[in-house]
Amino acid sequence: MADDLNLFTLDRTTAMKAREICQQGYFLFDNGNFKSAIRQFYSAWTLLPKPQTQWEDAVNPFIYFRLGQCLFEPGALGLAGTHFQKVKGRGGAELLAKEHHKYKEFSPS
Repeated sequence: MADDLNLFTLDRTTAMKAREICQQGYFLFDNGNFKSAIRQFYSAWTLLPKPQTQWEDAVNPFIYFRLGQCLFEPGALGLAGTHFQKVKGRGGAELLAKEHHKYKEFSPS
C-alpha cells in the first residue's frame, strides 16, 4: 500500500517538467487523442530516475486513473483494469466514484 512505501520527492525542475508534459497529455486525452496522451504520460514517466515507483509523484492515484482511461477508451480493458485497481490501492476510490460511471462500473472491486 502507498502508506508502506518509503517515497522520495523529485527535485523542483524535474517535477515541473513532468507536470508540464502531463498537462499536454491531459489536453490530448480531453480531445480524444488517447494514443498520443499515453505517449506524453510515458514521456513524463521517463523523466523520473529509476526505479520510478520510488518517487512520490509517480504513485499518485490520478496518474493511474488517467492511464486507465487512456487504455480503456481504445479497448485495452485488461491493462485499464490493472490501472484502475492501482487507483483504488493508492487511496483513489473517491476519484473513481466521481468520474463517469463507465469507469466506476468497469474497475475491479
